[in-house]
Amino acid sequence: MTEELISKETLQNKLNAIKEVITKRQWLYYHIVALQNFIYHLDNILSERTRARTAKSIYEYLSMLEERIKEDHDLTALAKGLAPYVWQISHVHRDELGFISRPYYPINIVIWAIIFFILNYSFSTVFALATVAIVATIRIVYQQIKVKAKKVY
Repeated sequence: MTEELISKETLQNKLNAIKEVITKRQWLYYHIVALQNFIYHLDNILSERTRARTAKSIYEYLSMLEERIKEDHDLTALAKGLAPYVWQISHVHRDELGFISRPYYPINIVIWAIIFFILNYSFSTVFALATVAIVATIRIVYQQIKVKAKKVY
């Protein structure tokens, strides 16, 4: 028995209604961009059953979000409370469609600096710098391709 598929239009309309009542600054707390990307790529999930379950999960999340927005709440606490639901949906998109988490470049810079110092300790500075530059460039290009393809959460 397969679950009934909730249409992308229904999900998008529900998301648009939420976007109208919150500020753009609050989008981060409610994971609006991730939800937009999940809805955008819903048809790309090959298994009809998985697609139906994912659409249902998105619908349930949006319904819960509508209710929570109406209540008086602390944004940070709400974001922490909503994160597990978004992670559950993101796992399907990551496994099925190759989604990645949204890159945060300051963390990348710190990681590349640490790698540079480790390589610099063992090898020459030129080798360490060239290695980090090449690998970091490849990684950044890969991340940007995913961002432009809306495959980030």
